[in-house]
Amino acid sequence: MKAMPLKQAQERLYSVAQRKRDTSLTLLTWKQDRSVEVECIEGTIVLREHGYRESELTFTQAHDMKHALKDACAREFPRSNRVHVLERGAAYGKERGAAYGKS
Repeated sequence: MKAMPLKQAQERLYSVAQRKRDTSLTLLTWKQDRSVEVECIEGTIVLREHGYRESELTFTQAHDMKHALKDACAREFPRSNRVHVLERGAAYGKERGAAYGKS
């Protein structure tokens, strides 16, 4: 897992949704007890929240998801300025964060 600033991670989530490849990107708090995940499956974008609120929203366009993503990050990471990022590719078998020397 890679740690990065929250604003940069939000932009990365949005860019993953725009690409519409079969990928998953998860943002986790420092303690890893709350998360926001964007998963693209066959052109459908799924936004999942775990922590203060458990929810799952489905979108077809990345533009429609942008406001919901901002609200979810504000709710799940109210005081965080750095988050852990976990990215999974199409196979979902290999975590990309492990390539940075952290597991």
